[in-house]
Amino acid sequence: MSPTRRQVLHGAVPTVLGLTGCVSSDGNESNDDTDPSHREADRATVENSGRVSDPSVVKPRNPDGRSVVEPPEDDPGDSFLIGSTEKADALQFQPGVPSEDVTATREFLNATDFSEETVYVTHIRPKSCYQYRIHSVSWQYTNIEYEYCSELRPPDEQCAADTRVGMALCFRLPAVVDMDVHSGGSSGHFPCERSTTDWDVIESNGTAGNNTTTDDTASEDR
Repeated sequence: MSPTRRQVLHGAVPTVLGLTGCVSSDGNESNDDTDPSHREADRATVENSGRVSDPSVVKPRNPDGRSVVEPPEDDPGDSFLIGSTEKADALQFQPGVPSEDVTATREFLNATDFSEETVYVTHIRPKSCYQYRIHSVSWQYTNIEYEYCSELRPPDEQCAADTRVGMALCFRLPAVVDMDVHSGGSSGHFPCERSTTDWDVIESNGTAGNNTTTDDTASEDR
């Protein structure tokens, strides 16, 4: 049986990394680089520290104020990593998440190359009338942190003042990251610099007639 990528990463089969070839059943050495297990081992270089500016990210919301996605069974926390297509496909969204947010997040996951990339998911509860802009994300050992700024959403988008919503920040890390996320953090400021929106309104003026949120917050520029 070929070793899995996770086994290679954890050193369960160190001989795979140390050999340039292998010996076939007839005793002859083989250097067949077309073997899928060899290609997988070559790609699976763990980068458990790094930083990227302006990362790709989607931000689906749950107007009900609850979490957006259910954590995987093997990682029952509000923050976790998705490192395979199977884990991405198994992701379940909570009731109340708008269908357009679900679709955009699924498309984001489908476009992720898990042989070279990892998705980090964490939950926050921002005020309904605010949006986040992500500046950077960094990871080291068991800790992942991100930098952001927040600003009022455009006046034509529905929101409810003094109400918080659930939001999942789904970052695409440009590396294979395989670690247990034990801690995380963020740093941010308000308002965002160089905003192209004319904010001649105050938060209370952004209140809609109901508590539903219909914005396209799952797009990558939000």
